[in-house]
Amino acid sequence: MGLGTLVKRPKRLFYGWWVVLAGAAISSTGGGFYFYGFITFFLPISKELGLTRAVTSAVFALGYGVAPLNVAIIADYFGRKNFATIRGMMPPIYAVGIITGPIFAGYIYDVSQSYQIAFITFIVIYFLAGLTFFFARRPKPPDYGEQKDTYRLHTDCSKGFKGW
Repeated sequence: MGLGTLVKRPKRLFYGWWVVLAGAAISSTGGGFYFYGFITFFLPISKELGLTRAVTSAVFALGYGVAPLNVAIIADYFGRKNFATIRGMMPPIYAVGIITGPIFAGYIYDVSQSYQIAFITFIVIYFLAGLTFFFARRPKPPDYGEQKDTYRLHTDCSKGFKGW
């Protein structure tokens, strides 16, 4: 008698759950690579730039802490209609940096036996990208004409309920 006879298995699993399972596996693998990559480069970055571990941690925390601003600014500035399109166009642009960054850093290390020039270059690029957020201005919302504020008309407590 096998273990399969002791455990009641579902006859069929809905296709959507397979998609969720595959997405979870991909996300967890990607997240693992992401965080293990951080751990791999944490000490070399601290050593090359002469920073303490606390300062290096603070810099990374600031970088990770402002990441949600991308999503919030896109939503606020471009609205729901364009949100998915813009978010869909961002990963290929990120991919350029993800692919070329390590190659550039490896080349700099091969030439100079130090990552310092590469790290400083990346810091300058991040700083310039941060300036784009600083100088970005919220666009003027579209003018839909004058509309009544029906919520205030029906809920003004000082005048009593007026009915619908």
